[in-house]
Amino acid sequence: MPADLDELFATLGRQADAIPLAPAAAARERGRQRNRTRAVVASAVAVCLVVAGAVGLVERSDRRPDQTVAPTPSNRAMPEVGSPISLGGTITSADVVAADGRVFALWKADDGTFHLRAADLHTGALLWEAEHRTEQKAEPNALVGLRAAKSAVVLNTSGAAYVYRATDGKLLFDLPLAENDGLVLHDRAAIRWSQQDQQIEAYDWLTGERRWSRDATADRLGIVHPRGTLRLGESGDGQLFEVTGEGEVRLMDAGTGRVLETFTVPRPADNGWVIAYDNWLIIEETSGKNGYRLAATDLGTGETTTVVSEKAGHTLHGLDMCDADRLCVLDQAPLRRYTLASIDLTRQREVWRVPAMEGYPMVESDGHGRTMVADTGVMAFYDANGREVLRTKEAATSWLNTETLLNVPAAPGPVQLIRFSDGHVTTLGEVPLRIGNCVNTEDRLACPTLDGLRIWSLTG
Repeated sequence: MPADLDELFATLGRQADAIPLAPAAAARERGRQRNRTRAVVASAVAVCLVVAGAVGLVERSDRRPDQTVAPTPSNRAMPEVGSPISLGGTITSADVVAADGRVFALWKADDGTFHLRAADLHTGALLWEAEHRTEQKAEPNALVGLRAAKSAVVLNTSGAAYVYRATDGKLLFDLPLAENDGLVLHDRAAIRWSQQDQQIEAYDWLTGERRWSRDATADRLGIVHPRGTLRLGESGDGQLFEVTGEGEVRLMDAGTGRVLETFTVPRPADNGWVIAYDNWLIIEETSGKNGYRLAATDLGTGETTTVVSEKAGHTLHGLDMCDADRLCVLDQAPLRRYTLASIDLTRQREVWRVPAMEGYPMVESDGHGRTMVADTGVMAFYDANGREVLRTKEAATSWLNTETLLNVPAAPGPVQLIRFSDGHVTTLGEVPLRIGNCVNTEDRLACPTLDGLRIWSLTG
């Protein structure tokens, strides 16, 4: 298998705010953190991450579990936009992100040089090229983080973040980042959070000048995203929030750093989940080793209620906001019994609970009631009522829009659209082998391949 959920977690982590919630832990725990922080870093950028894997559809809920629906071959290539953009030699791995009609590709040469390309998603034209050299030598496929904000693209190395202007590739400024530092990509500023310096600092995207700074006493920092923002993306325009280890919450204006409101929530669990969306802040409470509890805080009133309380033997594997007022929770009970539950936060009750996959799964919602649970090589998709609509096996599957899923193969093969309501498959055409993750908008797909960065039309 060319990739699994570790690549998914790695890619989501690169696109997340990268705010450490605790000292570094095992790889699985880092994946758990990335699932936890992803909901805090959603944005209005219409970009969906395509996860690596070979395409293969599995049963809808009305088929027997051992039935497999094979991908439909196609004799025609996908309609290409422009010509392949050279990535400069033999590349074994690359990373791509997209924002505001542009796609950015990153790879690292064995001499430690980072290479960046930017292309117009509409026309396929190369916009600019940039290089960044380091003193450390690395393997050709050793990538670091590439993230896109509204007006800039950010290259994260192990010791610094380099901010390039999205329109022409000019290096605007760089910020030092220690091991446990984080960088929030807010629409109004690049916000650096340092555990070592105990400071929060906001830097202007265009000039790199520090706009404000204040003492950081919190263990967690993120963005509260307004209703309607897409769930997979980069920068956001909501308020900042801090949560201390004692449960003190501060809402801040990202443009000025001014504290707008302060209130108290239950003490967060070490390495616990914290997500914020629209009017809700969800915190995994400290509960020792006896199960877990989830507290929901109404950010309008400051009122906090425990909405999930599980006994010893239960493990929280993932959560996300299913829609504006519902929380989806992935639970492992004794004997490795996994369930996905929908919790109504307003009424403080469980709406439904259904069986879910075994393994080390993660949960992700499209923000409109539909939910995906993923394990290594398999993704299961549920509707707003908890019905499993379909599964994809060894699949590169992402939300294209509220009605459609997109499948992209890792090996040469067909790109497919899957209608969520009934699982109907439309084959668009063939694409070649890719050497990293892809990104897409509703009408474009961009992937790094052996021939270079290539862009295809999803609408013909």
